[in-house]
Amino acid sequence: MKTVKVWIGLAVVLLLVSCTQKEKSDSKSEIVRININLSDKTEVYDIGTDVEPEWDICALETNDDCLLGFVRQIYYKNDLYYILDLQASVILVFNREGEFVSKLDKKGGGPDDYIQINSFTVVGKNVWVAGGTDLICYDENWHAIERQRLTIFPVGDMLEINNTIYLATNWRGHNCQLVEYDIASKQQNCLITLPKYDPNIFKIEKSSQLTLSGDGVNSLFVQNFCDTIFRISDHRVAPQYRFSFSERYEDIPIFSMEEVVKPTDKIRGILGMYKTPNGIILSFIDKTLQYAVYNEEKATCRVCTKFGYAGLGNLTSPGGCYFTHDGEMIWMYDRPEELLAMIDESKIKNEADRQKIHAVLSNIKEDDNPVLFRFKLKKDAGL
Repeated sequence: MKTVKVWIGLAVVLLLVSCTQKEKSDSKSEIVRININLSDKTEVYDIGTDVEPEWDICALETNDDCLLGFVRQIYYKNDLYYILDLQASVILVFNREGEFVSKLDKKGGGPDDYIQINSFTVVGKNVWVAGGTDLICYDENWHAIERQRLTIFPVGDMLEINNTIYLATNWRGHNCQLVEYDIASKQQNCLITLPKYDPNIFKIEKSSQLTLSGDGVNSLFVQNFCDTIFRISDHRVAPQYRFSFSERYEDIPIFSMEEVVKPTDKIRGILGMYKTPNGIILSFIDKTLQYAVYNEEKATCRVCTKFGYAGLGNLTSPGGCYFTHDGEMIWMYDRPEELLAMIDESKIKNEADRQKIHAVLSNIKEDDNPVLFRFKLKKDAGL
């Protein structure tokens, strides 16, 4: 770790330690190096050969009870779409055809209520919500059946693996970054910590989010704007991947959100990380949002601006591109009229695919809720 001057040094040390310090780590783990070569870049990465032939499209029902604002998370489970509207702090549920089913809307101070919803995960038919300072479990009828006070908050992301829920947080004065919650024993255990500091002296806070991603067996954890990805397995945390950029990488900590969004030709690290069957997709900012697609078996990494599916009329991914924890990609088109202008139905070779898309697009209106495409990645996908 670089030597730096005293009080500025404290900030740097604390921020860098968040990328390297861990409890219960496995020092024998081999760290895989990922080099992101910015010159090996394509505008559109075609996923046509990487996804299963069966895919879904639906236009989400539009009425006053289910209007969507700022969507942060989408799960597909139990043949249902669970969608977190972060702005309204509600979870809306739609079926596979896009019909509105129900919603969790209990913001308040009652025994069944939450302060706000920062993140959620679905376990069986129950929905676990990080609701402010509490972890709350709701059944399928939205009755709160369990509530635990969190040792970390606010939660930036959460994920369930093998009956254990992992919760990651922004760092705001407390020193624990990653917690596991065992559903059976109802115990919380801190996996990654930071050194303690005096909040009255040290005022700079981390403003970036944490991201979790899993493949059903292990899970991965990354601190935004950090160059190390950790593997979580058997209640242990170990560094598994370390990435670097071929050029213009600025390996410095971020002290404020203003520094994150201000124009720069430097790359400061990744925004998000998503586990795929055979690798990892990393998102980062290089003036605009970019993706690095790493294939672990081939040890290759390709950069793209967006994803596409030429076989579906030159369909390209929107800004709302979500990667689920079950190896699926969900593309959410907030403005259906743009989707209408994008797709060339004459270039859809498969007639069943053409009819499926036409049936949805022929009935959408400008002010409707988003249209969703859902793709399942193959086990041998290049992604």
